[in-house]
Amino acid sequence: MKNAKEPLPDFKDVKVSLKNIFGFTPQVYVPVIWGILIVLLLFFLLFFPGIIKNGSYILFKSYPEKSLLYLDEKLMGTTPCEIFVPSGKHKLEVIKPFYTTYRVEEAFKGSLFASLFFPLKSEKQIFMKIANSADLINNTKIDFSRWGMLKEFTKTYPFAPIFSDFVKLYQNSQNSLEADQINDLINSILPFVDSPSEAYDVLNGFSRLYAEENPLGPVSMIKFLKSIISIKQKAPLFAYWLVSFLPIQPDSQYAYMKESLFTKLVSSPWFQQIDKQIKENGTQLIKNMKAPRTSKAKSIGNIDFIMINPDPNSGYMMGNHDRFSKSLSQWENAFPHWVKPSSFAMAGHEVTNREYYQFTMETPIWHPNELDYLLTKNWVTKSYLSHWLGGKPKDEDWDKAVTNVSWEAAKAFCDWLEDKADFKFEVRLPTEIEWEYSAYWDTGDKAVFERTPVSLKASWDLEPGNLGFKGLLGNTWEWLEDDYAPLGFQLNISSVFGSEKVVRGGSYMNIDHEEIKFFTRGSQIPTWSSEFLGFRPVYQVK
Repeated sequence: MKNAKEPLPDFKDVKVSLKNIFGFTPQVYVPVIWGILIVLLLFFLLFFPGIIKNGSYILFKSYPEKSLLYLDEKLMGTTPCEIFVPSGKHKLEVIKPFYTTYRVEEAFKGSLFASLFFPLKSEKQIFMKIANSADLINNTKIDFSRWGMLKEFTKTYPFAPIFSDFVKLYQNSQNSLEADQINDLINSILPFVDSPSEAYDVLNGFSRLYAEENPLGPVSMIKFLKSIISIKQKAPLFAYWLVSFLPIQPDSQYAYMKESLFTKLVSSPWFQQIDKQIKENGTQLIKNMKAPRTSKAKSIGNIDFIMINPDPNSGYMMGNHDRFSKSLSQWENAFPHWVKPSSFAMAGHEVTNREYYQFTMETPIWHPNELDYLLTKNWVTKSYLSHWLGGKPKDEDWDKAVTNVSWEAAKAFCDWLEDKADFKFEVRLPTEIEWEYSAYWDTGDKAVFERTPVSLKASWDLEPGNLGFKGLLGNTWEWLEDDYAPLGFQLNISSVFGSEKVVRGGSYMNIDHEEIKFFTRGSQIPTWSSEFLGFRPVYQVK
């Protein structure tokens, strides 16, 4: 039997009435309560946010950009950046290397009304003054040289308009460059221009530098071209630098171009005439080269040196001699050019572990036990002397060339050796001219490679070359004194300012001896400590 449902009660006659409160009827206090709630709501929406967070959002912009922004000694980010600044006085600092620190105590406003919906916003521009012009210019040179070492730009390493940005920032700082600074910049930057993007960056930067009108206008272009012409007069191989950064394929944006700019220029009568003349002159100069006179030089410690005295009536064709019998390639970092070496004395062998160990004993900061200190100084990498055991070479390595040493370490060794000399000579690493001149007359294309097994040979076991040097080609790569520039030879610039140092000679790991010639050029950052890289010193009268 199913349970019967009870009927629902009827509430239509039920009435609810509010009681009086403190003698006030509901008709009086209910509107008051609603009014108070609305006022509180408006207060918390329009005024309370401004009370607990009274201030403004300020977009800080600085020239130059990417400067460190500090508020009350707390790092807030890099410019440009927008931050909330509480109302009141605050200590503001903007810091950028090579610029005078911008430091002020400033009062900032706030907004009480409707700051939640309409926050107070403003913009503050800060123009920083250059504190150290020379260091800033040198830093720009190094940055440009680092990017100049890239053969192509990618998403990981996108093109950066370093030079034109530098000029723009320099002008915004209301500073001006002197004529000698401009010439120094030209000499430092052009040897690294080997792509259309870098060429445009330089053109844009110098047009701004010379601008008395909008960039790339007639007046600024004339001034820029005058600077280029002055370089052309000093650099017989200027035409080869000019073609080095031109695109070798036609630009796809211009369908009417059947030939690339590179092909057009190389096939032009102007270039063909220059190329023919340089080939003829170069071939004749090579035929007339004379070998240097050599003699046994004074030794320093246990290191024997060979004195090289170039023929005073002859010079040397530095670079790849085959270039005069072959067609031009777009990018050649060993382009042949005429130089006049001076007399110098170079070590007959690469510095050995035994000789370097003595240096570390007398100069303890360069001992491998001080690796942490050397790393903090950014003088070496972690592989510095990593082949030594217990702070000294292995028994079988004492007379092998020392490796895993940085350029900085090699320079320190040269300074130590100079202090030990009983004569007033400057001891340093070889220049490119000195090293290649010696390698050409000592070895030509003859290299020393350990074939089976592949390993480093003891310096004494190497066969001496025509001038008496051991291991100039093969055994280890060797640190040189000079900064590296891909196209310095074309511009006849003997001293460049770069981020990497030249290395020469190849190592025992270069199995194919055809890879390494007397003109083969390489480069490494000065701190790099590689198991395939050593050095030998030279000295010259101070």
